[in-house]
Amino acid sequence: MRFDIARQKLLALGLMDKEIAALPDEPEALLRRQEVRSPMTGRVVERKVDLGTVVGRDNLETELFVIVDLDRVWAELAVSPADLPLVKEGQPVVIMARGISEKAEGNLVFISPLLDKDTRSARVVAEVDNGSGAWRPGSFVTAAIVIEEQSLPLAVPTRAIQTIGSDKVVFVRTPRGFEKRPVVLGRGDDRFTQIVTGLRAGETVAATNTFPLKAEFMKGAVED
Repeated sequence: MRFDIARQKLLALGLMDKEIAALPDEPEALLRRQEVRSPMTGRVVERKVDLGTVVGRDNLETELFVIVDLDRVWAELAVSPADLPLVKEGQPVVIMARGISEKAEGNLVFISPLLDKDTRSARVVAEVDNGSGAWRPGSFVTAAIVIEEQSLPLAVPTRAIQTIGSDKVVFVRTPRGFEKRPVVLGRGDDRFTQIVTGLRAGETVAATNTFPLKAEFMKGAVED
């Protein structure tokens, strides 16, 4: 019974059966050491104790490290009661923050059934991918929740559209390079904008690095 209890304690400490079986052959000096294994993959963001500190009993510190996994993060949003009927779990959301050029897309994973007694708003949580590490917990963010989507016959990423003079233009790839193409815009949002005229389905437009293209075209116009 004592053997089984000791084995259960070792298993609770994170040792594997193979490691427990090898303990009788371990040098006595190594038996005084205990590996502390993280229960999850992540980064150490805080160390609670210093080398030589006694831990684990008699009201002493029991937390050694704080580890976080930031591959996916939650954004907490405040939604007014008037907008709550339009918000549903699973809806797409776009997260933005001052000082961060990129935007994060995610989905709503939780809508609180309670209202905050001070702000009278509901806590809504969106989960977003953070593979780039750009989104840090504690940052102040704003969000756009997609409450309705409509299919458009022809649309381009909104960031592909530039303004030259009084014209809205996109840069279309041709065998000779990119050419400026004036377009007439329809409905749109931060992600996509409808093209009413000026572009044919299947044509390739520049969706990134459009400011250098705009500068090049404006430079050519000045030289002419």
